[in-house]
Amino acid sequence: MSSSRALPTIERKGIESTADDERSGIPRHHFWLWAAANLNPFVISSGLLVLTLGLSWKNALIAILVGTAIGYPLVGFVALAGLRGGAPTMTLSRATFGYSGNKLPTLVAYLACIGWEAIALFLAATATRTLASRVFPDASDTTLLVLGLVLPGAATIVIAVYGYHLVIRAQKWITVAITIAIIGYCCLVLPKVGLPHHMPSDGGRPLLAGVTFVIAAGGLAWVMTGADYSRYLPARADPRGVVGWTTLGGAIAPIVLMFFGVFAGVARPDLASRAAVDPIGALVLPLPTWFFVPFLLTTILGLIGSGVVNLYSSGLNLITLGIKVSRPRAIAVDSTLIVLASSYLIFLSPGFFASFESFLTILGIPLAAWCAIFLVDFYRRHRTGYQFAALYPTTGTGERNNPAALAAMLIATVIGIAMDTSGHLASALGAGPSEQAWFATFASMKPGLPASFLIGGILYHLFLRQQTRRHLPPTENSPNT
Repeated sequence: MSSSRALPTIERKGIESTADDERSGIPRHHFWLWAAANLNPFVISSGLLVLTLGLSWKNALIAILVGTAIGYPLVGFVALAGLRGGAPTMTLSRATFGYSGNKLPTLVAYLACIGWEAIALFLAATATRTLASRVFPDASDTTLLVLGLVLPGAATIVIAVYGYHLVIRAQKWITVAITIAIIGYCCLVLPKVGLPHHMPSDGGRPLLAGVTFVIAAGGLAWVMTGADYSRYLPARADPRGVVGWTTLGGAIAPIVLMFFGVFAGVARPDLASRAAVDPIGALVLPLPTWFFVPFLLTTILGLIGSGVVNLYSSGLNLITLGIKVSRPRAIAVDSTLIVLASSYLIFLSPGFFASFESFLTILGIPLAAWCAIFLVDFYRRHRTGYQFAALYPTTGTGERNNPAALAAMLIATVIGIAMDTSGHLASALGAGPSEQAWFATFASMKPGLPASFLIGGILYHLFLRQQTRRHLPPTENSPNT
């Protein structure tokens, strides 16, 4: 593979183990990778969306800090597994779930990558329609939507096809360009929005819902991709640097941008309600017309930065599922699915926020369970590392299924989904009005995702201990001796 200074070529490597001579770079370079993936105007809208959950400004800020502090270190620890194992995230997951059993979490991770990239293209298309129609009022909405799909989509595909080295290079310059543009945006918007004179308060009940939303829309959205890039770092790289730079790169932009979104939403409550329908269009309300085009370019560039990470990883996940295609062809398959999914969001979805929240719940809860199980297993292997036969069992020695991991994930997922839908379940089961109200309030707190994470990790640890006890030899004092 070419060095990081040479002109990039199309990366043919799929999920194969990364050889020592293919590894290069330093952990600090990955700061730019994760910064670009999380630095776009939609993150400002995410701050507005936190307010739509019913939080006060104080609780919204707390939710952002706590959710970010929990979510992005998870990506860092998954990246550390990539450094140790030299393979993509979901390929490493074979060692945890078994070759066949791993198809379940890999399918969830694949759908999550496709979903996030579809959301990015949806945002690019709707932003193009909203902003360009202000500058060119005679332009057709359909034409603008198609341009908003095709242009950023094509750029994302090209960068993802060329692979790791171009991704690392492009993300640095995307980060720099977007940072400058967003600083300009904030300077223009702040005087028009102003800071609110009265800060409303609440009882604090929805705080957990805010934390869960920030985790699901932030760090948890990237956990299935963390090792896909760190596998190319030298095996001798500082583990603390891998975790630290990944976490720092991912967390800084969301904290700053979502904070700004919260203050803008409190000062202008109409922004939050509009963001639930048109996340990017709501942000241009306070903008002068002359800044529409620079803001549109910033939005598209930022969505390319996040889309590249998802599209690159989705191709790897498709191969991990057992589909016999090259990585470039896998990306071509994924791109077709992404266009279909984004077209649904544009033309058929009843509303963005409802679809977005459902997406976070349906895929976030099983991803949370998988992440906890994967990290527990990684900690168990921190001395022995990953065995080649466990990741690539064509040698005939790989385990097909790990019942402990599968059972922990399924149980945690069912419990998590039941918690978040408990209000509907109580109504369907004919519970009384007071019980229905209690369960509805409980479900509104969105406890399913954190519960799924904790239950999945704890159950897997307990199942492993039980397996270990069954395989221990009898002691001298045992009656079987």
